[in-house]
Amino acid sequence: MARFLADNPGLVANRSVLDLGTGTGVAGIAAVAIAGAGRCLLTDVKDCEAIAKQSLRLNAEFLPDGSCTFSEFDWAGAELPEDVAAVLQTDRPVVLISDCLYQFRLLKLLLRLLRKLLNPNTLLIWTYKVRIIEREAAYVEVLQSPVEEGGAGLSFYRANWDVRQQCHHNRFSDVSVVLSALRGGPADAELSERGDVALAPFAGPTGQALAHGWQEHLQEPTT
Repeated sequence: MARFLADNPGLVANRSVLDLGTGTGVAGIAAVAIAGAGRCLLTDVKDCEAIAKQSLRLNAEFLPDGSCTFSEFDWAGAELPEDVAAVLQTDRPVVLISDCLYQFRLLKLLLRLLRKLLNPNTLLIWTYKVRIIEREAAYVEVLQSPVEEGGAGLSFYRANWDVRQQCHHNRFSDVSVVLSALRGGPADAELSERGDVALAPFAGPTGQALAHGWQEHLQEPTT
């Protein structure tokens, strides 16, 4: 994510950014320090607070005062924290989601969360290591599906940006970069017209999710 933002700063320059599942905080810090975002709120569970704040301290010289901060945010919470809501209420906010498409549990929480925090002006930037192609197709299909059908109603555009991530034992893994927005909104129109990033729309729903039985994992409990 950090490398993609460094290569494509126009996506976040002068905008407010929310980094979901920030981990070490590198992506959000790069958004401000390298790509010129106006501010970034790093968010994650309590266990990640220490390492994210350590990253902020180590990079303080590259960050204007108050431009990048950490806030504890558990996706399972009933309400959006005030600082998270404040970022999303700005003009044309950006949400970073880095490597969060690999567990059913996370996808279910993400779906619930996206319905709370997205508005038609919000741009989402996803990066994730490609682990199982069929699973990726299924997850994207669920996120593309209309809200009334249990999805998030998002459009998806794959960025034509080549990068491979070095993994354990010096092996490499492909990394996907995807941009999305609520279908039909201003942010979606902006994506379809962008000239600074080479984008290719994802194919429409293919039935992969249903064929592989992913939907049953997303149902709300009945008791």
